[in-house]
Amino acid sequence: MKMILIDTQVLTFALKKIYIEVDNRELDLFIKAEELLRKTLDNERVLISGQLVVELYHVLTMRGRKIPRDHAVVLIKDLLEEKNVKYRDIQRNMITKAMELSAETGIHIWDFLVVLPFVNEIDTIYTTDPHFNNKKFTEYATIENPLRIWRTEGAK
Repeated sequence: MKMILIDTQVLTFALKKIYIEVDNRELDLFIKAEELLRKTLDNERVLISGQLVVELYHVLTMRGRKIPRDHAVVLIKDLLEEKNVKYRDIQRNMITKAMELSAETGIHIWDFLVVLPFVNEIDTIYTTDPHFNNKKFTEYATIENPLRIWRTEGAK
């Protein structure tokens, strides 16, 4: 079974899909992300770090089409309880490493904290974040953009 890390924006599209109006110009992205998440959960191991959970909650409730906080809690808890999800917390040494990598590359520390708990385990990272094309991330895993858009989290 492949080990897949799905980055924040892709997960956000997938989980917000039920809240998106049918005339939303990006509805196809939400549909594609939801299908990808379901297929991945059914066939692969999905890796979720503590940092990813924090980002996901923030983006679901505070960015773009905001969803109610209690709904976000349920969606994230349900995701974490999926049989093919592997959760891991961030350790102190990972924070130090993330700071060093951020200082070296200029990439947000958060991006490294999403990935570092699973170094040497990840096969593929699904992301829309162009930062993940950096050599530091491509050393950890194959980078794929299943939604075919490149944008940093929070960008329009």
